[in-house]
Amino acid sequence: MLVLSGPQFGAPLSAEQRVRARANPHYHESRFVNDIPPAAYRLADVWTLLRGQFFGTQIRIPPVPLPVVAVDSQAL
Repeated sequence: MLVLSGPQFGAPLSAEQRVRARANPHYHESRFVNDIPPAAYRLADVWTLLRGQFFGTQIRIPPVPLPVVAVDSQAL
């Protein structure tokens, strides 16, 4: 799996990574901070989303078969 082939998420930073992290404008006090506040959802918004997802009228089956592209595992 592609996710499992990468380095451990949350592992300690190497010296080079620390230099890059400190230069990032989103890095504050030894951690990354999202400057954009999360969206404020109400329960009614969640219900509307779920109702549309499960009972909506959108077309959920592609009108034509989706192409299948072979992936070169060595290119990953």
